[in-house]
Amino acid sequence: MSNETLSDPRPCTRCKGTKVVHNQWAKDNGYEGPEGRPCTGCRAKGEFPGLDVKAVVDALFTSRGPKRFRKSYTSTKGFSDGFEARVYYVWRLARFHGGQDVTMPVTADLVVRSDPFKPELDRLSEEVAKRVFGTDMAAAYRWAGALGYNVTVPAGQPAAAYAGGPVADENKPAWEQLELV
Repeated sequence: MSNETLSDPRPCTRCKGTKVVHNQWAKDNGYEGPEGRPCTGCRAKGEFPGLDVKAVVDALFTSRGPKRFRKSYTSTKGFSDGFEARVYYVWRLARFHGGQDVTMPVTADLVVRSDPFKPELDRLSEEVAKRVFGTDMAAAYRWAGALGYNVTVPAGQPAAAYAGGPVADENKPAWEQLELV
């Protein structure tokens, strides 16, 4: 067990901190030299900065008037910015767990795929879902039934938790539309 904290940087999960990746197929077919290619997971930095939980949570809520969870998500920087990717991931997974959008969050997973803080982001999204939507189980109930498990969904869950309920609300971003197919 290390003395690592959330503020300490961690090595990229893709390149393991080396800043480069190797692909045998690419090497065999002349697309990559012996030195490898720059890691796209960390943008060849080798690590990700520490996780500022407060900043991520603050970015999930409106800044004007009374604080409210953002209904929609628009990125001003795009997901090449690691902080924006983390905020979007927590926003999307909180909506998933809370029953606002129970389609598989594939896009969100892709934007943080190499981030070593992903387990912490997962836990944070569950906590946000509980506090904002009152549950972190809506998608689990919906998918358990879809996967053939006999699950009794408790009363009081969002409509998306029940078979035949809606899968997403009107706030699903345009770039996630393929998740509906």
